[in-house]
Amino acid sequence: MAVTTVGPIAGLVVLVAVALTTVAGAGVAALAGLALGWRWSTGSLAAVAGAQGVLGPGLVVGPAAGALASMLVAVAMVVVTPGTATLVWPSLGPALATGSVAALAVAGMAGVPALRVLCTLAGVGAALAAGRLPWPRERVIVGLGAAAVAVLLAPVR
Repeated sequence: MAVTTVGPIAGLVVLVAVALTTVAGAGVAALAGLALGWRWSTGSLAAVAGAQGVLGPGLVVGPAAGALASMLVAVAMVVVTPGTATLVWPSLGPALATGSVAALAVAGMAGVPALRVLCTLAGVGAALAAGRLPWPRERVIVGLGAAAVAVLLAPVR
């Protein structure tokens, strides 16, 4: 859904929450979805992508608090990605889910196709790398904190 930008943000939240497989991961997904919706004042993925296509990527479009909220959504999604000490196929699913949401938050999915692909690959790569880090409990705490701050900053105009 994040790659095609079709459907509601709530649907994306549910799919990412299932991919993260934990209650804390579901909480991060819900907070990230709330921040994304408030940042762009919509519940539609197509509207988020369209706004970023017209105004520019979420990472650089003001106000500064909103741009920071977009970055915090991406950070929250990446750091909460579960994984193992080695790169195995089961860790690819959650990384694809969280990495594509991170790319949607900071770069959008409308506009230059090469930018979309590059940001999605960077997001998935960062999620895979974060999943290999030790300290899963601390990563979840950082993810929850980043998502909560993003919710607070997103509606600031």
